[in-house]
This record gives sequence, structure tokens and C-alpha cells, in this order.
Amino acid sequence: MVDLFTFAANEATAGSIFYLGDIFGNVGTVLTGSGPALLSVMFKVFNTTVLALGSLIVTYTAVLSVILTAHEGEFLGKKFGNFWIPLRTVMGIAALVPTATGYSYLQIGMMWFILQGIGAADTLWTTVVNYVQSGGSTAPISATAAAESQASTLAVKMKLQQLFQGLACQAAAKAKNSTGYFCGQENNQDPFCGETDAEMLSVTGKQVSSGVYSMGPAGKCGSLTLGDAKQSAVYQVILPALGAIATELVTADYEYNVFYNATDLTPATPPWVTQYCSDNNIASCDHNGLASYPPPSATSPSDTTVTKLYYPYAIYPSAGDFITTTAVLYASLFTSAGSSITPQNVTSEIIANGWIFAGSYFYMFAQANKSALAAVPTINVTIPTSVSDAGTSTPVILHVATSLVNEMESQTSNAAASSTGSTGVSGSIGSCSLGGMSIPGANSLCNALLESWITNLSGGTQGNSLSQNPMIKAQQMGDTIVNIVELIYVIYVAFSLLLMPAGIIVLGNGAPVFPTVLQNLIIAPMFFFMTLFLGLGLTLAVYTPMIPYLLYTFGVIGWLTATIETMIAAPLVAIGFLYPEGQSSDMWGKAEHAIWLVLNIFLRPSLMIFGMMSGMLMSYVVIMIINASFMGVVGMVGSTSSILETIMFMIMYTSLFVTSLNKCFALIHIIPDKVMRWIGHGETFGEGGGGLEDIKGAVSGGAEKAGSAAVSGMTGAGKVAQARGEKEKTNQKQAKETTGTEIKEEKKL
Repeated sequence: MVDLFTFAANEATAGSIFYLGDIFGNVGTVLTGSGPALLSVMFKVFNTTVLALGSLIVTYTAVLSVILTAHEGEFLGKKFGNFWIPLRTVMGIAALVPTATGYSYLQIGMMWFILQGIGAADTLWTTVVNYVQSGGSTAPISATAAAESQASTLAVKMKLQQLFQGLACQAAAKAKNSTGYFCGQENNQDPFCGETDAEMLSVTGKQVSSGVYSMGPAGKCGSLTLGDAKQSAVYQVILPALGAIATELVTADYEYNVFYNATDLTPATPPWVTQYCSDNNIASCDHNGLASYPPPSATSPSDTTVTKLYYPYAIYPSAGDFITTTAVLYASLFTSAGSSITPQNVTSEIIANGWIFAGSYFYMFAQANKSALAAVPTINVTIPTSVSDAGTSTPVILHVATSLVNEMESQTSNAAASSTGSTGVSGSIGSCSLGGMSIPGANSLCNALLESWITNLSGGTQGNSLSQNPMIKAQQMGDTIVNIVELIYVIYVAFSLLLMPAGIIVLGNGAPVFPTVLQNLIIAPMFFFMTLFLGLGLTLAVYTPMIPYLLYTFGVIGWLTATIETMIAAPLVAIGFLYPEGQSSDMWGKAEHAIWLVLNIFLRPSLMIFGMMSGMLMSYVVIMIINASFMGVVGMVGSTSSILETIMFMIMYTSLFVTSLNKCFALIHIIPDKVMRWIGHGETFGEGGGGLEDIKGAVSGGAEKAGSAAVSGMTGAGKVAQARGEKEKTNQKQAKETTGTEIKEEKKL
């Protein structure tokens, strides 16, 4: 038969088609498998049996049709006088006939349809892999929100500020104005002056040599190292954006120069100066009215002129906080252009293995967005440190650019401070207590402890976006917890074996009580917390990152179950074709419902991929919702909390976190099971998410046993140390008694 879709390269050798072949063997010519012929032999007998049953139904239909024809004088009678009944009878009998491989023609047809569902899923999976491979974001918060935290650091902004200074110098040199501008007077024949703005700001233009973009004539305004092809492509977006604003700055500076230094009122007042006058109640808006401000010299206007006039009136209305905006753009472009999630050969393997292994690669996809953000490179730019470095005949206005970016940095910080505050349900733990007594100077301890736990576990804070996939953060947090517990165990064992060989700390009568005190006052609480946190750590480090893989695997088991059920039910579907009475459809008879079931199995592999990727997107949103409300609810419930209550809140948040991820990725089986409800045919096949509880219980149980064993070992070490101390005490006592006896014997002598 003709295939409707292109199958993944490894389908027939290591993919879902291969595994179907292992179960069913050869199914006509549509499926070639190396599996045993057990099912085909069984189906040959079963199909023959059902064919015999179908023959009885055909006989019944024929006899009753003759009787009704004679009785009612109408062909086949009124009851069976339907065009579809004879046609369905022929179709049903033909569908039941076993072939050489033992499977009936209907079973072969259904298997072909199921295989087309595999091809459709492979095509969908290839699309997903190619999207992520090309750098597409796997987070609902695009790379802009996540990249903002990466790009808004002072280091990135400072580099962009330096780049802007070089571009402002270049724009000033390029301006064909009079009064000393480089290209406006004697240097207008320089090749630099003949370049268009597009050429001047191009990463492939005349300003570039050996991967370095030189700014200004002969590089007098600085240089920018372009880096690799991806970084150069990003600079091709950034340079024109910053260059256009630099030109605005140079134009504003020149306009203000001409306006301020005019001896009459001939020059028109620039509109942005008029707005300044209006806002500052300056009635006479001319150069005389602005005399209180220092004039803009040919190379360096004052800070006041820049911060009070140029930035808020000439630049900000059109460009806004362009340094921060450009920083976010810089990082987001790298994320969207993205670094590959894997080497190309591994990506080819992912596609070749087909849809059935999609869940196996989820963790790699979850790391893709993190990797792309982490790969945002540093800007390598050099600018002249003074006007003279750039050439005395060029009004480079370096001071203008410096003052401008410093002003923007200040305003950005102030704006951030004034807008601080998160969305969601606000609240926090008001005070912290121990044994009902407040801890002096530590009222915010419990609150800080819980907030730190939430931030480190989820990668986000109250009302804010997540910095990376929550599953990645959970796995990292789990590793940290497990490492800490292991370190505590190692330290205690070393302490017991090396520092307490003889119970060296004694009280009063010399009894080595330290091991006993250690056991009762330290080991008992340590037993509780070590077991508790070891369970949390192993759940986060081992179980949580495996959730999508486990659910997807259960979904594959469900699909295999549904396929086997389909093949067994196929002969009964043929009987549904044959049955003449009480049919739900003239065309399909009693088999109409089977059509929708087979359609569900056809769509199931594709719907599982939809469920997994939707679960990934949904996990971000759900964790942000929890983060936006959890602290607020805790503040209402436990405005005054003890340290132990705070620890329980931490455990509760962890449990809520893990359970929520379970529910998000349950879409892997929920969508295939329930999407058909919309046309009235929802069905559940095989495994859903029930097996997760068994696996989670195994991990938690193993963690509890490991914790108990570790603490038992610690307790045993303490008892050994205590026994050794008591033995030492006994030896000392015996030695003392022996010495006393010897002294008495000497006296007698």
C-alpha cells in the first residue's frame, strides 16, 4: 500500500514499527517483522472461527430477506430493503477472510492505518526537533523575559554604553556640518565620508577587516570584535539601531549649538527645546532664556545640558531607555538564533529514532533554553579614552555619550526601584520563633529561609518569571540536598573514628558521657532531618526530572495496548458490518464506533507529542502561579511561624511543586484519552499516569531506607566510640587498682 507520510529513518530497525513487528510478525505486506508467528497462527484460527459466525449471520440475513420479500411483496422487504445491507454483507465477509500471514484483510487495513499514524507522528516530531535545534524557545516566557535578567546586568549594559559612545563619535565625524566636523570641511574627500549610513553600519562593509569593525575615520572612534557568524548577525541588528540614535544625538547637539550661539533669532527653535521651555516655565524660549545653562562646546557639552535637555527631550521621546532595550534585544537575538541543543549528529539520531523515543529526549529539550541564554557572549569593544585620542579635528562628543548613558543608568535604577513589587497574592511570614519564643534579631529568618527555598527550587520569585525550566532547577536543588546529606554523614563518621577513639571528654567521675550526649541531643534530631531531606533530595534529583519520560513511556505502553486490542477486535468489527438489524449507521452498521476508535489510535502518537510539549509550556505557567500566591497564603496562615513550621512549609511547597509537575505532564496521556470527547468518542487505552505513584513510592521508600541506614550507621559509630571509651575507662580503673595493690605489697615488705 502507498504510505501517506514519510517515516523516521530508524522506524523499521529500531523504532515503533520495529517493535510492532516484534509483536505481530508479518502483517500482510504492510508490516514486516522479525517477531514470532504466534499471533498470526492464533489469528488464522480465530478469523476462521469468526468467519464461520459471519456465515451464519449472512445465512440469517438471506433467509429473512426472502421471507420478507414474499410477505411484503418488496425486494428484501421493508426492513432489509436498504442499499447498504447487501454491500456491507459482501464487505464484511471479504474483511474476515484470512490471508497467507494469518491476518484478515480488515486487520491488514487497520494495521496500515495505524502505521500512517506513526508516519504522521514522525513528521510532527521532526518539526519539533528542527524548531528547537534552530534555537526556538521552549519556554512560554520568550526569551525576552528570561533573557532580560541575563542581559540587564551591569557588565552587558556597560559594554553597550561603550559601543554607543564609539557610534556617537562615528556619527559626529560623519556629519557634514560646518565648524570643524571631520566630513564637513577639509576631510570630505576621505573614503569614510563617502560611505552611506547602511555601509558604515554594516558588519560586511568597508569598516570591517579581519573580524573587527572599526568606528570612525581610520578607526579613531574605537573598534568592535564581531566574533563568529552568529554574533556578527546579531551585531548587524544592533549597530543600525544604536547608530540611528547616535545620529539623533549628534543632530540634537548641532541644533542646540546653532540655536544657543546665534546672535539673532533667525534659527528656528527646535521643537524639543520648545517642549523643554514649556515644562520649565521659560517664557522667552531663545538662547537668551537658556543662558543659565553652559553652552555645548564643539567637543563636550556639560552634564547638565545632556541630562536635563538632550536625554529627556531629544532622545527619550523616540528612543526611550534604549541601552536597556538594546541589552534585552542583544540577548534575545542570541536566544532566538540560539545555540543548537545538541551536536548535529545527535539531532539526526533524535529525528531518526522517531516519535516513540520523544520522551527520552525531553530533558535535553528542557536544557535547550537554559543553554541558549547561558551562551550569550560578552561584547568586546574598545573606545578612545579622550577627545584627543580620536583626532583633534573631530567633535567626537565622547562626554555627551558618557553623560547620556550614565543618566539613563541612573533613571533605569530609579524606575526599577519605584516599580519594585510583584504581582500575585502578597504576604510573608511576619516573625520567627523557637519554642514559642521569638528569636531576637531574626524576625525575618523564617521568611528569608522559605523565600530562598522557593527561589532555588523553582528558579523564580513571587510574581516574577522563571529563569529556566523548573525541572532543571529542581534537579539541581535535589543534587545539592543529597550532597549536603552525604557530606554530613562523612563528617560525622570521620569525627567518630578520628576524634573519639577513647571517649576523651569526661565529666566528674570520669564517665565518657560525650557519645551518649551526642546520641541523645544531636543524632536524634539529625536522624529526623537527614531522613526528611534525603527523601526530598532524591525525589527532586531522581524522580522529578524523569516525570515526562515515565509518563511518555506509559503512553507508549497504552498505544501498544490499544494496537493489540484493535487487531483482536478487527474480526468483531467485520461482524458489525454484517449484522443487519439495529445498526447505528446505514453505511457502517454496528461498526461505526470502531471507526472512531481506530481514528483515536491513528492520532494517539501525535497527540502524545502535543501533550509532552504542552506540558513543558504549562509547567512554567503553573509554577509561576504557585510562586505568585504561595507566600501570600503562608503569610495569612502562619504570620508567626516557628522554625519547624517553616521547614514544614518548605516541604509542603516541594510536594506542591512535584505534584503540579505530575499534573502538567499528565497531558501526555490526558490529551490522547480525552480530545476525542469533543466529537463524542473519548476513550482510555492502557496505561495512564497511575504507574507514577508506584515509582515515586519506590524512590521515597528507598530514600527513607537509605536515611535510616545512614543514621543507624552514625548511631552505631557513636556506640562504638562510647564502648571504646568505656573500655578505656575500665582499663584505667584496672591499671589504677593494680598500681594500688603493688604499693600495698611494697609497704608490707
